[in-house]
Amino acid sequence: RSLPAIKGSRGRVKSSHPLFWEQSTFNAFLACVDDPYWYDVFLFLFGTGCREGEMFALQWTDVDLKTGRAHISKTITSKTTSGRWAITSPKTERSDRFIDLQEVLLVRLRARYKAEKKKDGFSSSWFVFGHIAPLSRTQLARFLDKYINIAGVPRITPHGFRHSHATLLIRAGIDDQLIADRLGHTPAELRKTYAHIYADSRKEMV
Repeated sequence: RSLPAIKGSRGRVKSSHPLFWEQSTFNAFLACVDDPYWYDVFLFLFGTGCREGEMFALQWTDVDLKTGRAHISKTITSKTTSGRWAITSPKTERSDRFIDLQEVLLVRLRARYKAEKKKDGFSSSWFVFGHIAPLSRTQLARFLDKYINIAGVPRITPHGFRHSHATLLIRAGIDDQLIADRLGHTPAELRKTYAHIYADSRKEMV
């Protein structure tokens, strides 16, 4: 199957720039995800730009399914002596933020919540992607690799979904402050991290 060119793919000259997918590539990837749970995981990462640790820490109490907003206020760390994981404060002060969810994602989260409520022992403190315990990094990496191989698309890391999200918004001409707020950055951090994307945009402008 012929797929659109992917910037940063392994077939090109190696670059220090973060790897990302175009929207069309993500669509081709998602079409091969046959498990509803993993479909939701990947849709959430691509559609919100959250860091993977922020997604792991998301509990149902953090999601307002009526207004369609998710409160990102914590992250999961594996650097702990008390167990395999622990909830900690987010990466930076600006990382504590609210994210508006797309309707397609919100519909799926509402359906997931409805199904979860029927399970024995359900509590709103359960993790959105997990149950009593959060989804693990090894699980995420394993299933991402699985579906990348099935779809035949260039490999990215889980963090590549965040870079893809940011790149799409920058290219769409969304105000820097709005993008920075959504990602938990300052506008200056955004421009520094994605300087190569802004450089491409300047070339296109000319």
